[in-house]
Amino acid sequence: MQDGAAGRADRRQGLCPCPGAWRLWSLTAAASREEADYDPAQARLAGIQRLLVIAGYDANPIDGLEGKKTTAALDQFLKDRRLPADTANGATFFQVLLDAVKEADGLGFSWCNETPYPVMAAIGVDEQGAVTTRGWYRVEPGKCVKPEVPAKPARLYSFAEAVDKDGQSLKRGDKLLVWGGPTQLSTRDVRFEIGEQKNCPAQGLIATGFAVIDMAGKQGATVRFRE
Repeated sequence: MQDGAAGRADRRQGLCPCPGAWRLWSLTAAASREEADYDPAQARLAGIQRLLVIAGYDANPIDGLEGKKTTAALDQFLKDRRLPADTANGATFFQVLLDAVKEADGLGFSWCNETPYPVMAAIGVDEQGAVTTRGWYRVEPGKCVKPEVPAKPARLYSFAEAVDKDGQSLKRGDKLLVWGGPTQLSTRDVRFEIGEQKNCPAQGLIATGFAVIDMAGKQGATVRFRE
């Protein structure tokens, strides 16, 4: 299972691009404040991690330390923009990241959580007519997560639900706080990757309503969770 996917029983860990000069100022200020906690090299890396996360790449945790997730997020960011590997060492790289944050949808597919609650998300990937569902991905309040999907998929499917601190589904009135749609695909209560989508209950699976995300002809798409 990929980084970012977590078991639903303990489904409980990507800031979200928002327009406006004040937002970009706050992002720059947040990156600069890392200097108070780290040495210069760590502060720079923590700032890069923070902006990668905001741009929709999973570079968590933001700790100023190199790791597999940070390396993978940075490599994917550079690949998506066809930038050479040494771009990240350049003096203008922070501006490159800020420009990426300003892109409304960016490249690839992202979830952005604009609620005050953790959200657990699942994705369905249509590959040559066969749909595979994967979950769960934890999207913290005010953050984004970029799940791994094939290059240039024609169609994706998305489902998500808000949870409390104990991982239990949240309700608004008598309705669950969920973001989905009419397409029934298979999920489980624990982490999963499911390639068979027919007759979910007979397989001991849960039939869950996913929203269709049309990716044809698009460089990217972002699903934003809002109340």
